[in-house]
This record gives sequence, structure tokens and C-alpha cells, in this order.
Amino acid sequence: MKTDFQGTSIFYDHDKRGTSTLVLLHGFLEDRTIWDALRADYSGPLSLLSIDLPGHGESGSLGTLHTMEEMAEVVLHVMKQSETTSAHLLGHSMGGYVCLAFAEQFPEHCKSLLLLNSSCEADTSERLINRKRALQVINTNKNSFVSMAIANLFSSSARREFASEIKTLVAKAQKMEVSAIQATIKGMMVRRDRTRVLKEWKRPKEIICGNEDPIIPFSSSRRMATLTKASLTILDGSHMSWLERHDEILKKIHFIE
Repeated sequence: MKTDFQGTSIFYDHDKRGTSTLVLLHGFLEDRTIWDALRADYSGPLSLLSIDLPGHGESGSLGTLHTMEEMAEVVLHVMKQSETTSAHLLGHSMGGYVCLAFAEQFPEHCKSLLLLNSSCEADTSERLINRKRALQVINTNKNSFVSMAIANLFSSSARREFASEIKTLVAKAQKMEVSAIQATIKGMMVRRDRTRVLKEWKRPKEIICGNEDPIIPFSSSRRMATLTKASLTILDGSHMSWLERHDEILKKIHFIE
């Protein structure tokens, strides 16, 4: 399905099952199709709503900067278009950043937060340096950047196990416009620390992490969970738990009410 947001086409899928909805938000260089297997295997009562965030998948870009706040506005717009007043939010990596921005701006529309391989903290100084380098690399060699960036989300053993899936992810991400990738990187660079938002969130909240995650170290997830009093689930695997630990994520969703 398609809707317009500020003159930009935004695409989404909505599996209508029950009165309660779970919104699924993908990460950087991903799109809404990462949830296809989960949606196909899910047999519970929740309606599932997956969105191509701006500049990703089939959705157009909003401009030269995709902030997490603006992406949260897109999520609310799509929810309203699908006649969803309030929903549970599950976000992978960057999708988790969007979940937190959404919870801060539109708390009345959010029932619970499930952060998958994500963080409530702002970028570290080292991470900011790496993102600045990425902005330069993309200008001259987008495809190499995409291939490396996606491969680096997996541990060495996971790269071998999911080689076919990685190839598909890379092929899809390489279709993204350079400007869209840059706008999203810039948006992640300027995002605020939302530890306070998660700490003060009184409704259900959970952090799911991989014990070998090369992007969000397990120690960081454990620290965030302690600081914010969020539930913590530790899974075997790296940064792509939605793929590496499909069955465990599916079980988590079945427990959402």
C-alpha cells in the first residue's frame, strides 16, 4: 500500500488480524521486506504493520536530512492511514531509534517498546568519525560501501551461515540513492540520547541484543537495560537477530498482548 507524506510516497504492508497492532520498523539499509518471513509465520491476533522508512525500499526521500523525529512522524502518519490509533512498536537498529523518537513525541499512540539490536544512546565520538568517513566513501563507491556495511553487521560465522541472505540484502540496498543513504546517516549522527525517554517510559519496554553484536556490544545493551529498568533478552548471534534468531523473535511477538 502507498500513502503520501509531505509530497513523498511512503509504502507499507498491513496484515489486519485483530484490534491491537504491532508496527515493525527496519534498520539502516534495510526495508520492510525483512519482516516478510516473520509476518508469514506469525499466527497470533496482532495486526502487523511494516513500513519502508524514508529513502528505503520503495519510499521516497524527504530531503537531505532524515531525522529520527521526522521518521517518527511518518510512522504516525501511516498508522493513521491504516486506522491504527495506538500500537506496539518493534524496531531493529535504526528502527529502534525511530521507536524512541516516536515514544517521546507521541506517547499516547505507543503501547510498548521492543528495541532489537538497538540503542537509546547517541553516537559515540568514534561512531561519528566512522559515519563522516562513510559520507565521503558513498560519493565515490556506493556499492562497495553497502556491501561492506551489511557484511560488518554479522559475525564471521554468521556471514558463512547466511551468505545467501546477505547477498539479497546487499542487492536491495545497492538500489538506494546515494542522497537517501547520506540523508539517513546524517539523521543518525544528529539523533539525541534518549536514555531518559526509555528510563521514564512506564509501559512495557524490552531490549533484545546479540551476544556477538559488533555494532551494539552486549555490554552496552546490559548497561542500558540497567539504567532504564528495561527487560533484557540476550540471544546468540550478532546484529541481525531478526534473521539469525527468527524463531526467538517470533516467540517474543506471540507474547505481546
